[in-house]
Amino acid sequence: MKAASVTVTQSAFIWNAIGNLMMSCLSFVFSISITQIQGIEELGIYSIVYAVVNLLYTIGIYNMRTYQVTDRSNQYHFSDYLYTRIVTMIVMGILAIITCIVRKYNGTMCIILFLLLVFNAVEALADVYHGMLQIHGQIAVTGKCRTIRSSVSGVLFVTVLYVSRHLITALASITILNILLFIALDLMAAKKSMEPLGTVNIKKIKQLIYKCTPLFLSAFCSMYYLNASKYAIDKHLGLELQGLFNILYMPTFVLNLCTGFLIQPLLPLLAQKWEERKVKEFKKMVYQVILGIAVFTMIVQVGGYFIGVPILSVLYSVDLGNYKMEFLILLLAGGLMAMANILQIGLTVIREQGKILASNIVGCLFMLGVSDWAVKQKGFDGAIWINVYLGGLLVIILYMIFCKTTNKKEI
Repeated sequence: MKAASVTVTQSAFIWNAIGNLMMSCLSFVFSISITQIQGIEELGIYSIVYAVVNLLYTIGIYNMRTYQVTDRSNQYHFSDYLYTRIVTMIVMGILAIITCIVRKYNGTMCIILFLLLVFNAVEALADVYHGMLQIHGQIAVTGKCRTIRSSVSGVLFVTVLYVSRHLITALASITILNILLFIALDLMAAKKSMEPLGTVNIKKIKQLIYKCTPLFLSAFCSMYYLNASKYAIDKHLGLELQGLFNILYMPTFVLNLCTGFLIQPLLPLLAQKWEERKVKEFKKMVYQVILGIAVFTMIVQVGGYFIGVPILSVLYSVDLGNYKMEFLILLLAGGLMAMANILQIGLTVIREQGKILASNIVGCLFMLGVSDWAVKQKGFDGAIWINVYLGGLLVIILYMIFCKTTNKKEI
């Protein structure tokens, strides 16, 4: 069955951008609130647990959204994607329990991990419904839902943390709220476009898991190497520097997340261009996004040089005056990682998951081999610089793969 022609409206772009920007900035709001109200050491505890939950979250979503919205031949129905997502979420929960046992987390850290995991499980479930809505041309609706949920969650978290002075209470409140808002907003919106769910098809679930495994492993490797510096700091430098690194790294992390979200409305259009063998137009769109990221990174760095560090110092009530260069280096790393992310998305559209996995394994091995050594030998500066080297390495590898793969198909 041939899919219909794809158009992307200005409204879809705007609402998708707002919704995903708001959701990406939640961790920024959380970290500011924790530092202001409970101190930088508490932020260090939250940061390392948050990094672990992000790793588990990649298991929950299994990086299936890109495959779902570019399934132009309708090979799988929505129910297949939904049931597969439920399976991956169950695995995510089991591994969370194992993580707490193996890492010997205390009761407080286990509760924080559990609450963050449930909050993210709601996001993982919403993601598969959002994929279905996007296929039906309603990505603006998903943006509105994410905007409301993230905005209300942010306000509630800050309010409850300020009143209770208790991180677990604040996390519990937003977790319950996120469940209720998901039912009231996302599920209600999805029901208008959703066909009746089919029966569980074990064969198709296995096929989807198999086909998305390279994408999942790539995302898992990616989440590991994005947080490898934090793991090394946790091992060698302590909670205070962990909190400091998290403050400097947060704008970079948000920048990298946002670029992936911002290209989401273009995914069906990119898939259409590739399916119709309009290779030059496909490549042009990908390169335009990369150029936009490069320009935006330079603008952010200029802003970061003049006002970024003072603003962060005020927001976190921490003197960052001596860390301006480290901040700019991390912003550069964020720009490079964002470009690598776009090249990965381009390769996903043309179903080259194996090549993406190979590049991410290289990145993962690089950080496994270097991050511990760099932090042990160079301290905090080592944790900063290895992110730039990693970003540059991935951009070079992925660009070469992208050019070689697309040039073969170009007429």
